[in-house]
Amino acid sequence: MNIPVRLPCGFVQEAGVFAVVKDVFLPWYNAYRFLFQSVARFEAEAGNTRFQPSAIDLASTDNVLDKWIAAATRNLVAYVRQEMGAYRLYTVVPFLVKFIDNLTNIYVRYNRKRLKGSKGTEDCLLAMASLYHVLLSVSKVRRCLLLELIQMLPHCTVVHAPALQQP
Repeated sequence: MNIPVRLPCGFVQEAGVFAVVKDVFLPWYNAYRFLFQSVARFEAEAGNTRFQPSAIDLASTDNVLDKWIAAATRNLVAYVRQEMGAYRLYTVVPFLVKFIDNLTNIYVRYNRKRLKGSKGTEDCLLAMASLYHVLLSVSKVRRCLLLELIQMLPHCTVVHAPALQQP
């Protein structure tokens, strides 16, 4: 992947920006949308029951994929903190892309039926809460990364981008 975040060297490639959108933002959004649809379906079928992820004890899950994605999320957060602390932003994006790829292509794909409630209400709630907490953590990681990038952008030039016109 062409990573556009080697900002200290002074340039951002437009193709790299599109690659980040395609490889980071769209898969994350698709996982978010699937969670939102699962929650809406659950609440419609359950009547007055509302999905409250903070009220669900994720430590009680026996599902291997729930435990795996929780561990992978903790690993992602620790890695991003380490790399951001050393100002190595260019190493964060590939790690984040791989994590989101695993999230969408392994966790969401193999838990699709659980998220739709095929194994019962309790298991569905655990799967939705797990996905919710993972997406929340990824959002926080992305927020930190984007804030750092935004602070650097005024010092960079964009390669192959159309010139901005003054009004």
